[in-house]
Amino acid sequence: MGTANSQIKLPNGVTSCLETHFVIVECITLNLEKSEVCKEIQEQEGHPGLYALALELTLEFEKRHKGREWDGEWLEVLWEFCDKKLGL
Repeated sequence: MGTANSQIKLPNGVTSCLETHFVIVECITLNLEKSEVCKEIQEQEGHPGLYALALELTLEFEKRHKGREWDGEWLEVLWEFCDKKLGL
């Protein structure tokens, strides 16, 4: 990663960010052929564009849910977020 990424603030800490990022990457990977958003980014920017998309969505989700205490619904909320952002 470049130096610009070293300034990223993780609203809910490293573990939460890594867990969120893992699921978002999974969602992007599983939907590369279904999502027009993913297809367009992949065609225009290749893998670097998909990496940037995953990071952008991770930080957006983490900021949106900063400090939230989850009660078993985290994965469902995250998949719904991904589906919406990827146009599914």
